[in-house]
Amino acid sequence: MDKPRVHDLVRLTPRAVTRLSRSAPDWAGRSLEAAPWAVVRRARVPGAVAIGVRGESREERFATELRIDEIACVVTPESLLDRDAGRALDAFRALAAVARAGNECGLRLGPTGSVGFELATGMACVSPRSDLDVVVRAHPSEPALRRFAEALRELPARVDVEIAFGEGCGVALEEALRAGPMLVKTPDGPRMHP
Repeated sequence: MDKPRVHDLVRLTPRAVTRLSRSAPDWAGRSLEAAPWAVVRRARVPGAVAIGVRGESREERFATELRIDEIACVVTPESLLDRDAGRALDAFRALAAVARAGNECGLRLGPTGSVGFELATGMACVSPRSDLDVVVRAHPSEPALRRFAEALRELPARVDVEIAFGEGCGVALEEALRAGPMLVKTPDGPRMHP
């Protein structure tokens, strides 16, 4: 199995759920029992994968790590575009429009955050007030990003877009479109990039 990338969702093996539940906060153990999934986070962990466990609220986030053999499967954000949540919420309607815009601009992208988590796991976690988080796999200098940003202006939900590039680096779409240095998230922390 290839090492998962930042924003990929990983399904944990039962053994990993048991191990993590022993050291995790109670809410994280319950969360893993209900849905044994985590998101790959941005951090360097030699010989392992940095992950984050979601709880029921934004305040409930648990950062930890997994060995590769504790991952049952990997789901990429890009693979979630064809999944139907079966719920008519603004964030899901926005995803359909974002997918069309990405396709028209020739960009590889997919949902992250609560929308990605719900599509991957089937666990209802998107609310009527949820934003849509999206990752676009492109270099920040990609000319199609400007046209893509223009297509996002009239959507039914707020859309936060991260441009993912290099080895685990990411920059907000707005930063990528500005002239001058960008604040880039890296596995070693935020850095200014010329």
